[in-house]
Amino acid sequence: MENTAPQLDQTMIAEALRLQIAFGVDETISDAPINHYQAQKPKNPSPEVLAHQDNARDQGAPESANPPPSNQGGTLHGNTHDAPSLDLSAQRVFAAPQQAPIATSDAHQTEKLARSAQTIEALKTILEDFEGSALKRTAKNTVFNDGVVGSRVMLIGEAPGREEDRAGKPFIGQSGQMLDRMFAAIGLDRTNLYITNLTPWRPAGDRSPNDAEIELFMPFLKQHITLAQPDIIVTIGAVSTKALLETDMGITKIRGQWGIVTDYNERQIPVLPIFHPAFLLRTPTRKAESWADLCALRAWLDKGLAPHA
Repeated sequence: MENTAPQLDQTMIAEALRLQIAFGVDETISDAPINHYQAQKPKNPSPEVLAHQDNARDQGAPESANPPPSNQGGTLHGNTHDAPSLDLSAQRVFAAPQQAPIATSDAHQTEKLARSAQTIEALKTILEDFEGSALKRTAKNTVFNDGVVGSRVMLIGEAPGREEDRAGKPFIGQSGQMLDRMFAAIGLDRTNLYITNLTPWRPAGDRSPNDAEIELFMPFLKQHITLAQPDIIVTIGAVSTKALLETDMGITKIRGQWGIVTDYNERQIPVLPIFHPAFLLRTPTRKAESWADLCALRAWLDKGLAPHA
């Protein structure tokens, strides 16, 4: 049969690798699982290996001489047929931790887990140990919070981006710098704001969190709000707004309209949705609407004006 596979040059291979990285590929696998901590039993040697051993005996060489490599049974991890026995004492280095990682992906179990945290630090530790989301496996850092715990205003974004993932703090890239300028205009900064995201890990390729991921992390966010006890919440962009207010309304329609969220202590907290700074960088004509929203926030903080939910 004629081989119709495309011939890849160096440039095409490099582009294919970049695409896989953007899709979140971080490892290669073989056709069958391999336990590298267990010595592999060699299969029957190939005819080439047997011939080499016969020649070695005829020439007086010890049979333990290394035979020529065989092309049979190779994997991406290398040929395991001639793998030496491993020193089992060395496996103590890889012993399981005293507390197994938390690997549930069930939202009901996640709520129970989240509500077990009695402090923000405890919640952070639970998230750092959480293994129930594939997002963690492609992220560099857990991005939990920034600003000051106990601030009246809590900002909630959707997910970390590339710069946030590298630094482990929310909103520090280009969008974060825009966000800082926006709130500085009404006298607020990271010394009197508390900042977090809907998800603590960056989705590969900077995509938005999907519905399953939002459902999984919502209990953590609700407990985060419960422990932080803000006077007001500002949702940054469409994803966090829709998730927290449980609405399908687009951000261009719902921005500036006050909502209410109830935390796990049954405390009702006003919510103000605003445009994401990344959207404003792409669409500067909407900055006037954001300024109006920020002024409404400032007026509420200064005069205690009751928002209309």
